[in-house]
Amino acid sequence: MERKRIVFIIPSLTAGGAERVVTILANNLVGIYDVEIIQLYNNKPFYHLDGKVSLQYCKKNYNSNSNWFKSIFNHIYMIRRVCSFTKDHDIVIGFTTTCNVYAIIASKFSQIPCIISERINPKYSVENWFWNFIRKRTYPKSDKVIVQTNDVKTYYNRFIKENKLKVIPNPIDPELLKQVDINYKKENIILTIGRFSKQKNHKLLIKAFSNIPHDNWKLLIIGDGQEKQAYKDLICKLQQEKSILILNKTNEIHKEYNRAKIFALTSDYEGFPNALIEAMSFGVPCISSNCPTGPSDIIEHNKNGLLFPVNDQKGLEKSLIELMNDEELRKVLSENAKNSTARLNVNRIANQWKTIINDLVHSNDT
Repeated sequence: MERKRIVFIIPSLTAGGAERVVTILANNLVGIYDVEIIQLYNNKPFYHLDGKVSLQYCKKNYNSNSNWFKSIFNHIYMIRRVCSFTKDHDIVIGFTTTCNVYAIIASKFSQIPCIISERINPKYSVENWFWNFIRKRTYPKSDKVIVQTNDVKTYYNRFIKENKLKVIPNPIDPELLKQVDINYKKENIILTIGRFSKQKNHKLLIKAFSNIPHDNWKLLIIGDGQEKQAYKDLICKLQQEKSILILNKTNEIHKEYNRAKIFALTSDYEGFPNALIEAMSFGVPCISSNCPTGPSDIIEHNKNGLLFPVNDQKGLEKSLIELMNDEELRKVLSENAKNSTARLNVNRIANQWKTIINDLVHSNDT
């Protein structure tokens, strides 16, 4: 039987949640499909990509478009390039807003089914009015829209038919899980990982940690982004240079999960936080803001983690103090966290994708 050909469209394969999920799915699906990933811009993959997965790109470098004319020209160029790649495939799968729109247009030209995957919370996304307008006009034209939580599904239900929407959470990277080491020496470390942006609200964690007794404890903040200097300035202002450390992104993040005693997520909003489920799968006791959306789908308060109200510094401080001083609670949350993330096994998640892919491809054949 001839193998079906699927193509993913994504801006890049640099470090990030959507990039990790595409890599995980491609590595899993390449066993039964011919899989190709199209990056909008040429970047070296940050995560391990199976050698059998074909990798292409539309444009060598990213250029910021300073005016509408150049921006429109760039979008036309990208759409034409995407169409040239998809014409010989059986299905196209878009990840992130821009690529979702490109995938839908390309699917119409190539006359193949299209799946799009929304990776953000649309209620809080920073997309401008133009992209919000385009999203509402194009997304209903796709064959299936994959979202990560029921709250996001409810949002899209307003203008997309129920039978086109499907909730599939993110899988946990099996390669990462191989690095879990229960014998690794734990240290008095509070860990957080994520893009240095206002959305992630790392400043809240910096201020909360600085405001509580933390002898012999350190806060590690791992990532990169536009807020990096602002974090450094705040840490300096609070005179916490020795106890709060900012580290660059790393391919050996498992070492940080293995040695941390606590993981904290302080976001104002999320899509489905990969770092949180990764930390829980390593058995790291987790504290998270109860932000829309994701954390309340993952954490049951006081059972497999702790939740606090969004942007509530006092609530965060209380949770930090409680976990830092209660080893027994950390043990309970650790064990329950590992058990609760078993449902995010890559084979279980990939099988849901395979069912949708096969249904669409076979219906298109007839």
